[in-house]
Parts: sequence; structure tokens; C-alpha cells
Amino acid sequence: MELEKLNLMKNRKGWVKILEAAVAIMLIFGFMLYLRAKVEKPALADQMYEMTHRVLSEISANETLRNEILNETLVEKPLTNISLNASINKYGFDYSFKVCKIADSCPPTLPAESKDKEIFADTIIMSANPGQIYSPKKLSLFVWMK
Repeated sequence: MELEKLNLMKNRKGWVKILEAAVAIMLIFGFMLYLRAKVEKPALADQMYEMTHRVLSEISANETLRNEILNETLVEKPLTNISLNASINKYGFDYSFKVCKIADSCPPTLPAESKDKEIFADTIIMSANPGQIYSPKKLSLFVWMK
């Protein structure tokens, strides 16, 4: 009888140790998954900044678009607007932009649907091309989620 009780105690101790090991392994994996998920997700603000900065850099590097902004020849369907549509709509955002003189503030002219949304803004300054009159302009881009 005592031998049976001794065997039952040994079996219980074995199951408890197995259970403790399983809980420890689950805790370690859970912590590793938490750290991995936290590291891999960049903030929305960082993504928006990268996207707007990339789009503005592409516009400033394109001579035709830069001239359109510097000469203020923004017509009904400006190339700048077409370029911004192509660049920003693929990310699923809406946008507005404004061209101003450097000394002026560039308040956005936003549609009513953007009223309750978080708006991200970025600005780039464009100066004259060689051989042109120096008349720098500021292009401000305002972006929000659809």
C-alpha cells in the first residue's frame, strides 16, 4: 500500500514539472512574439513622413514640375496635381497642396471631409533653375486618410 502511494506521489511530481516547463516555454514565446510585433510596426506618422518626403523629392527632381511651380503656371489640370495623384493615391490617401512664396504662411485649403481627420503636412522649398530669375517657392503638401 505504501509503495502505491509512493509511486502516485512520484507521478504527480513529474506531471507538475512538465506543466511548469510548458508554462515557462509559453511565457518565453509570448514575450518573443510581443517584442517582434512591437519592433516591426512603424508608426503611421513615420510612414506618412516618408511618403510625403519621397513625393516632394520626386517633384523637385522633375524639371517640368519644378518649373510649373516656380513660374506659377498651375492651370486647371496641372502636371503637379497629376503627379501627386499618381504618387499618393496608390497609398490610399487624400491630399491637398499649396504653392506659396517663402515668406508667406501656407495655410491648407482642405475639403470638408477632412475636418475630423488627422492631417500630415510636409514642405519643400524650390529655388530657380540656372539662368532664371531667382524667385523661390514653397510647396506644402497636406495628406490624410480617406
